[in-house]
Amino acid sequence: MNAFTRVLTEQGHSLKLFDIDASKARAVAERYGGEHSHSFDEAVSGADLVLICATTETVPGIIAEMGPPKDPDTIVCEIASFKMKTVPVLRQSGGARPLSIHPLFGPEISSFKGETFAVVTVKDSRDEMEAATTLFPEARLVPLDAETHDRCMATILSLPYFMNLAFARILAEGDLPLMRELAGPTFEVQTSVTQSIVGESPDLIRSLINDNAFSWPLIERFIEEAEQLSALFKSETREIDVSLGELKGMMARDRGFENAREFRNLVLDSLKKSG
Repeated sequence: MNAFTRVLTEQGHSLKLFDIDASKARAVAERYGGEHSHSFDEAVSGADLVLICATTETVPGIIAEMGPPKDPDTIVCEIASFKMKTVPVLRQSGGARPLSIHPLFGPEISSFKGETFAVVTVKDSRDEMEAATTLFPEARLVPLDAETHDRCMATILSLPYFMNLAFARILAEGDLPLMRELAGPTFEVQTSVTQSIVGESPDLIRSLINDNAFSWPLIERFIEEAEQLSALFKSETREIDVSLGELKGMMARDRGFENAREFRNLVLDSLKKSG
């Protein structure tokens, strides 16, 4: 919520904020000069844009509770990480201009310039892209449907979170200070990613793993692949060499492959400067 509050305030918008944790909403409102609303109905009354910032699990209920806005031109926008549960409810909300977006950046951003938003079709992709362009004119907008979005997010979010949680459990059993002394750039970058994930709220982590219909089939596929790799490495044959060669060939088709090591080192330099 803070990133949107900060940037939208800087753009000159007047904001009303509501959260079930009143102290949280009040603190954010005071920090950015917004108005703290005492109820959800009070917050959305008369608004040109209703921005719902909540987990995938809770968004459908919030939209249903809200009901159709009095002004048919009001934009009702949700930013949940997964869309197949939220888009159908938003589509049926009635009257309002629906907008389903997924901001693909962290809360530390200073502006929306150059940042990526997925714009997930609810009713009319063209109208919704126009609305998103009006709200975020400097952002990079990627239109797609809900199923395609959620399939991609299973790989982009759900699987990396699961993988890093498993890695974190192993790290926690070792001598991490000593490992840091001995580590090269790969370990440093991987550990930073892992710790940033573990530092997220349990509600968010649980949502990213459980609220996407495509998460568990993919995670189970990952576990199967890990078992197959284990068998190949333990085999006395050289089949693993063939497998690794094929994998390198597949990865080399991606435009980021050639610069992967350079990017890793840039990330490490950035971490050292910020630390």
